[in-house]
Amino acid sequence: MQVSQLDRYSIGIAAENKPLTSRHLNITPVEVLSALDGEINFAPQDNTVSGVDADGNRYEVKTTQDMTLTAEWLPLSSNRVTPPDIRRGELVEIYRVADSDQFFWRCMGLRDDLRRLETVIFAFNGSPDEGSKGIDPATCYFMEVSTHKKTITVSTSQSNGEPFGYTAQINAGEGQVVLEDTIGNTLFLDSGRVFWELINADQTHLQLDRTNIYGKADNNIEFRAGNDVYWEAGNNMSIEVGNNYSMNAGNNSSIKAGSTASMEGGSSAILKSGGSTFTLTPGGTTLKTPSFSGGA
Repeated sequence: MQVSQLDRYSIGIAAENKPLTSRHLNITPVEVLSALDGEINFAPQDNTVSGVDADGNRYEVKTTQDMTLTAEWLPLSSNRVTPPDIRRGELVEIYRVADSDQFFWRCMGLRDDLRRLETVIFAFNGSPDEGSKGIDPATCYFMEVSTHKKTITVSTSQSNGEPFGYTAQINAGEGQVVLEDTIGNTLFLDSGRVFWELINADQTHLQLDRTNIYGKADNNIEFRAGNDVYWEAGNNMSIEVGNNYSMNAGNNSSIKAGSTASMEGGSSAILKSGGSTFTLTPGGTTLKTPSFSGGA
């Protein structure tokens, strides 16, 4: 029976801070080089070796020597796409393929206090296509936590018949949160601006901008309340619609403005309360009170 040629080689100490986008790490195998003393660094040195060959000709060969070896990340499990962002001095396990110079490393998690900024991505294949190859952001669900970029991102794909894809991100560095889908619907929060924005794919939108509210709809805006609706403005109030604007109240309807209350209709603006009707027309103002009950 043939046994695996991947053997545990040595405990190692990282000799460098792993480059952010690399799966390779320079490591000093401390069990193999047990006589080492002092701080471990990745510091290769160039040396020149000279001699005489079999034909009596002199030669010189330049070599690079170092007390470290280069190993590739060996994941502990599936779905994690990025290797740990190892810092110099952390302990790792080193594995070797037979007697070759092919080495792999795994994090031991024993000196996590040395860890600083990290970027970690988990990806889950979302494609049922047997011909798909590898992990593609376009065909997988993924989550990225990056303290380098100060973001947390979650995204889905449409590779398994999903009608829409979604991406949500917390951008702690900018103080922002966003949720988007693949057809243009967006929810956005900017904490620094004290600002919320909701936009749909048809560009109907609503903004909460500090003490202001802005809304826009190319068709209709409708508010309904089972009891009371109350509008009040400290200065000016302006309501503008392309076609019809209607306010109906079973009991009381109130609009107050400290300075100006403006209602404008293309043909007429009508206010109704009880048995009284007030009609305002662009050509002139006509006050009609078909029925009025009250005393002087």
